[in-house]
Amino acid sequence: MKSRLYIGHIKHARLTPVTHRFVLPAYYLALDLAELPELGPRLTLLGYNRLRPAALYDRDYLGGGDGTIAAKLTRILQAHHCADRLHRVILVTCPRHFGFGFNPISLFFAYQLDGALGCVVAEVRNTYGEAHIYVLRDALAPRRGFQVRYRTPKTFFVSPFNDMKGDYEFRMSLVDEQLHVRIDLLRDGQPALMTELQGMGMSLNRRNLARTLVRFPGNAALAAPRIAWQALQLRRHGLRPRMKPKPVSPMTRQMGRPMWLGLLYRSVWGG
Repeated sequence: MKSRLYIGHIKHARLTPVTHRFVLPAYYLALDLAELPELGPRLTLLGYNRLRPAALYDRDYLGGGDGTIAAKLTRILQAHHCADRLHRVILVTCPRHFGFGFNPISLFFAYQLDGALGCVVAEVRNTYGEAHIYVLRDALAPRRGFQVRYRTPKTFFVSPFNDMKGDYEFRMSLVDEQLHVRIDLLRDGQPALMTELQGMGMSLNRRNLARTLVRFPGNAALAAPRIAWQALQLRRHGLRPRMKPKPVSPMTRQMGRPMWLGLLYRSVWGG
């Protein structure tokens, strides 16, 4: 299989108006979309549209609705004139664990026939049950240590501790040996928030997947409690949450019910 498994961490740093950092262990799957139907028969513990200890479902990605992940992605790329010479797509994501799942971000790396990266589709989710799609194209000159760099205006409400101002800068590198993604929220050209995903690559096989699931037994279920804990730390630092505005972008979709954390924000702070 061309699909890979990456084990590493996610790092989050808030630089203004207060300083706050944390690092959490994490793992990511880098899945060739053409191989998704083979996952169940070949890996046993990982299912595609079937309940398994780890599983991916078409409905969890790209706005939900009908159609496979690949079909929905193709429509998005065609609408943004990114489908020409499309050859291969790698989805970097975290699967559901025993039915539980929350993906703050999933990345679709769309490669052309010559192996060049044509564009990247980033699907970002919040605790209010919403998801937003950023189509990243027109790459900028890469920074040192990364293969590609993009910049796009922020158009999606993620956290009640951030408003809608600023631009996102995405720096990304995906090779067999390493995954490295850095996302900076820029205000007036300076980073206000930084998120970094890193992982060392290995073959996606039954043995490696089993070891990973044992090592990260509550990866999905712990997502909301971890977010709640970090929100509490920000309140202790004196940050006040903001009300969530109504989505204005057609690329934002309601994917499901708000998580309990999103409901808490709404009831306590009017978000």
